[in-house]
Amino acid sequence: MSKTLAFGFTDTAFTGGDAEVDMAFQQNFGEDFRVLSDVPGELILTNITTPVDMPETIRIAQKRLANVYSASDIDASNYPSDKSGTTTLVESRFVVAIEDSTEPLLRKFIPVKVGFTLITPNDGDVPNSAIRTLIERSIGNLFETHDASDGYLNSIRHGVLSKKDM
Repeated sequence: MSKTLAFGFTDTAFTGGDAEVDMAFQQNFGEDFRVLSDVPGELILTNITTPVDMPETIRIAQKRLANVYSASDIDASNYPSDKSGTTTLVESRFVVAIEDSTEPLLRKFIPVKVGFTLITPNDGDVPNSAIRTLIERSIGNLFETHDASDGYLNSIRHGVLSKKDM
């Protein structure tokens, strides 16, 4: 019995851009995605390279916040005069297919959702490069110290949240 895993999506190659681009930036939005919904504050895209029974969708939603400091531990005496900002939700939904080579009729579909929320102040002193660094650092929280293997992901999936070197 041999099981195979299929993600369904196929990334169309593109020309131009950074030749050393990270795997996280392989999506070719212009070729592979179409807009399902675009209303104020929310965009939903669908990947047209996936089979219809294995959709991949991306949801990007944003709303304004009057006070991004209200949920922080920053002392109010350190608040700037403009406390406003935005909260942005980025959510990807996938359907993964698992097939058994000896029992092709036993194909099953597994839903997987990945997302994060980004809350940022309306402050021009915080450059996009700093926000990117914080996003990358946050994604790194899903791995062990200097270890890009899937060991910690395995621990999380088994309900173990502590890191092995702590």
